[in-house]
Amino acid sequence: MSRLNGTFERVRARHEKAMGLFLTDGFPTPDATIPILKALDRGGVDFIELGMPFSDPLAEGRPIQEASAQALSHGVGMADTFQSAEAFRRQSDTPLL
Repeated sequence: MSRLNGTFERVRARHEKAMGLFLTDGFPTPDATIPILKALDRGGVDFIELGMPFSDPLAEGRPIQEASAQALSHGVGMADTFQSAEAFRRQSDTPLL
């Protein structure tokens, strides 16, 4: 069973709603990503969506577009997002999308 399926089963069994949050990797700074992910985890989110900064995120709203632009200005790219995901995974079992 995947971590996400297990999370939804636990939430459903408690008759609750799942809470998931989105974070653009590298926003507001590259060094802030892991501490923010850890804070979300400690805060009790059920899953986290870690967004990869993209140069042309037209399908996203203005806040995510601006977060992507700022992360890209710091040089954050695909490899960095995978590294952030791996670093967080070593510390938490919270589902990461």
